[in-house]
Parts: sequence; C-alpha cells; structure tokens
Amino acid sequence: MPVQIDNQTYYRTAEVCRMVGISRSTFFRWLKDGVLGEAEYRDRRGWRLLTEDDVAKLKAESSKVAISSSQVLPKRKEMVPHILVVDDDPFIGQLFKDSLEKHGYQVATALSGKDGLELAAKKHFDLIFLDLVMPELDGAELFRRIKEMNHGARVAIITGYPNSDLMAKAMEQGPFLVMKKPFDIVDILETVRRFAVGSRRSERDEE
Repeated sequence: MPVQIDNQTYYRTAEVCRMVGISRSTFFRWLKDGVLGEAEYRDRRGWRLLTEDDVAKLKAESSKVAISSSQVLPKRKEMVPHILVVDDDPFIGQLFKDSLEKHGYQVATALSGKDGLELAAKKHFDLIFLDLVMPELDGAELFRRIKEMNHGARVAIITGYPNSDLMAKAMEQGPFLVMKKPFDIVDILETVRRFAVGSRRSERDEE
C-alpha cells in the first residue's frame, strides 16, 4: 500500500516494480547505474520509498530499453532474427513471445529439451534461450547437442542456479549469455540487445 507523508504519496520497492513491470534485480541494477537519486524517506525496514517522479523515471528507462532493442533489428524482413526459447514452464515461453514479437522478432518455443532439439535441427535460430533445469534432457546436455549440430550457435542459459554443477557442465561447451531467474521483460530485451551488439562486433572483426 502507498504511504502518505506530508501530503505526498510514496511507494515501496515491490509496488514500484509491479507498476513499472520490472524485476527487483532490474530495479537494483538501475539504482546502481544512477537512474534514481538518493531516497528522501525509507520505511521501518530500511527500504527506500519512491515518489511518482521516481516511478516516471523508471518507466522512461524501461521505454529506452525497448527503443534500444528495436533499433538493433535489421532493415529487411527476411533478416529478422529468429529466436528459440526452450523452457518447461509455458509462462516463460509466452513472456518471451510477448516481449519480443511486438519488437519484430520471430519467436519459437518448446516445452522440453527433446522438442527444442528437434526445432534446432530443422531450422536456423539466431539466438537460443535454454532453461538449465529441465526433466529428461537438461539445458547443459541440450546445449552440447545443439553445438554438435551447429558449432556457431549463440546460446543464452536461463537459470536460478548459476553456481550449480549443471552450469559448470554447460560452461564446458563454450561461451554463452546468462539470464538469472527471476527476470522480466527488460532483462529479455537487454539480453537480446547484448547479443545483437556482440554479433555486429563479430561481423566487423571478420571484415
């Protein structure tokens, strides 16, 4: 619930994250980057209280990320990046589709490692997101099999266990991006932007 201090409305961190549509990890990353100044008030637990102006600044930052991500899209329709998301949680796949397709990306989803492997075998994907922990065929093993089919495949690992044995196994297959759970739309767009910028740098280095 909002807090009233001297006829001014203040919001707690969790409320602001819901209002802006970002995760706490994104919120704290933006604080570290200086998007917001020092808080005038804090609650009893020491959490900062935020104003309507703070909320507006965070929404503007979210819009900047969306615009930045849309600007990395290629000009020609046939060059639109194709992205594959393999996660046994259907909500995750839908979040990726909702986040990326409105910015012009084409997104395919799979609910198991087996289905993801079949899709990767049939079609080229510019970027593949793999959940690390899945039944039957985990993300690390799926990563290995995808690299066998396409050594140059670009992969991002989705995980809530960055220090696990599975992550160590995945690292044996080569470099990849990491998306730590929980994440939000902003995290997805920023990861795709990092991939696109990195790809352009690689292309320039090869010229």
